Amino acid sequence: MKKIFVSAFAVALSFCVCQFAQAQSMKVGFVNTMDLFLRMPAFDSAQQVLQSYSKEIEDSYMMMMNEYQTKLAEFQNNQSQWSDLIKQTKGRELEDMEVRIREFGQQSQEDLQRKQQELYAPITAALTKAIEDMAREQKLTCVFDKGDASMNQLGMSSVFLGEGAVDITPLVEKKLGLPSAPAALNN
Repeated sequence: MKKIFVSAFAVALSFCVCQFAQAQSMKVGFVNTMDLFLRMPAFDSAQQVLQSYSKEIEDSYMMMMNEYQTKLAEFQNNQSQWSDLIKQTKGRELEDMEVRIREFGQQSQEDLQRKQQELYAPITAALTKAIEDMAREQKLTCVFDKGDASMNQLGMSSVFLGEGAVDITPLVEKKLGLPSAPAALNN
């Protein structure tokens, strides 16, 4: 019984030593993906397309609203002169317009989000590939994103760095062909 206990203890101890040695060899990196994303040339092009797309939707929405306002003013100004049948018909027209405007607003938001995802997908794919390539080249075990917006709103980094962590933002910058950012952006 004592031999089994000593053997089990020796196996557990060697397992712990191996795990500790493996943990000591881990190499961790961090990168500010939001900074890189916003500085990629494709981002500016995507933003221009999105702004144009958004303007087109906004113009259509404003035309619908203007038509509604015109018909509403006509209804309010003339309802005393109309028969009940005309009032009901015009009232239903206004209600139908309200529903169409509301549905258009909801659908346009969904459509704009889909368009944004479509335009950003190749940018995020290129950025992801560059980060993964750099991680392999630098033999990093993992890379953390220090550009977490929820934490940055509080003035905090989303990653707390220990000794030995490597910031690969400048390396990914170089791989993407971006100019170097001021040091304050990479911190």
